[in-house]
Amino acid sequence: MNIKHKVDSSYVVRQMVRMQMEVTSMSYCELDSTWFSNAAKAPFTRIYIPTAGEGILTCGGETVTMVPGNIYLIPADSDFCFSCPEYLEKIFAHIHIPRPDLQDLFQGQTHCAVIPDTNHFADVFVEKSGSKNIEDALLLKGLLYRIAGDAMAYFHIPDVSTDYSLSIRAAISYIDNHLSAKLTTQQVADGVFLSVHALQKRFHKEVGITLGKYISNRLIALAAYRLYTGKQSAKEISQDLGFCDQFYFSRVFSAYYGTTPSEYRKGIAR
Repeated sequence: MNIKHKVDSSYVVRQMVRMQMEVTSMSYCELDSTWFSNAAKAPFTRIYIPTAGEGILTCGGETVTMVPGNIYLIPADSDFCFSCPEYLEKIFAHIHIPRPDLQDLFQGQTHCAVIPDTNHFADVFVEKSGSKNIEDALLLKGLLYRIAGDAMAYFHIPDVSTDYSLSIRAAISYIDNHLSAKLTTQQVADGVFLSVHALQKRFHKEVGITLGKYISNRLIALAAYRLYTGKQSAKEISQDLGFCDQFYFSRVFSAYYGTTPSEYRKGIAR
């Protein structure tokens, strides 16, 4: 066999290994007019795939009607509203794909992506969802990756794989391992052997956000994620994350998500 050219796949392989998708929930549901919210927000990205009926989504000031044949992706941390005029059947998935800074791949996008269901995901899910075959689970997850790739193209998201400097990677890792309301920029700087000034300057330049804001965002996102996925009470989450008391935790959380932790947990939609 004559090989005309050598393809360096190391870059693609590195990104494939790095960008692991976490699927926290995926199911089918039937909804009526009680499926409604004037204000919704989540630390994960939502994927809605209607199979019958219709629903209404408003995200970033734009309103779209969800209908079968399209896939709708709502970016993590975007503010949106939803409703069902009469009846809606849909498949939903909650996913998280971390960028190098460990925030969600789609965080920062403010609008809903509308993608034609060219791979017939809805049909495949209906066919495979009752299977006990691991191959079918891999097939469905592969299709979710395909949806994420289509959404990247829809949003024109640039390459997010740029490697940070060693010190910034170390800072992100330190924050991830010590994330708490008690974590200070001084502690992070000490942990990576830099002055606070030097670290803050490098962090803002490379990550595009201040170090303090990054810590706050990650902390509140973790709290919201635990409210969604776990069985801990808001008080227990507050204690685990190092807040001085539950009331302060509730105040900080409400300032970010517009609702108390308890109400947020009750209002998380499918």
